Amino acid sequence: MQNNGHFLVPELTVSDFDKSLFFYQEVLNFSLKYKRKNPSFAYLYYEKMDLMIEEMHGQGWYVGELSYPYGRGINLQMSVSDVFNLWEHVQRFQVKIFQNLQKVSYDIGKKKLTQIEFLIQDPDGYLLRFCQIE
Repeated sequence: MQNNGHFLVPELTVSDFDKSLFFYQEVLNFSLKYKRKNPSFAYLYYEKMDLMIEEMHGQGWYVGELSYPYGRGINLQMSVSDVFNLWEHVQRFQVKIFQNLQKVSYDIGKKKLTQIEFLIQDPDGYLLRFCQIE
């Protein structure tokens, strides 16, 4: 992999690696770049987004006790090319919906940004916000 620019790749600690891998690959259509064992780890991507998941283990980088829902206080916004298609796909699975698909406007200085978005929670409670700028 070559990095020709700066980017952020979140790594999420998960309690059940196989369940989370299924969620990200099957429910959200992420593809696998690579994975490892001991501890179980996967590097995933969807369109221009990268995400890593790693199963909780004794040598992890934990700053405190992990309890459900993980990632309290953060949501990961992911811009996608077709939020409607992803929303329809997600509806086929029993996913914890945090916010249904809706149009939202945000002030960005002297302008407003309007996007269509929905928020769901992954198996560990991480809050995922998928959006498409209108």
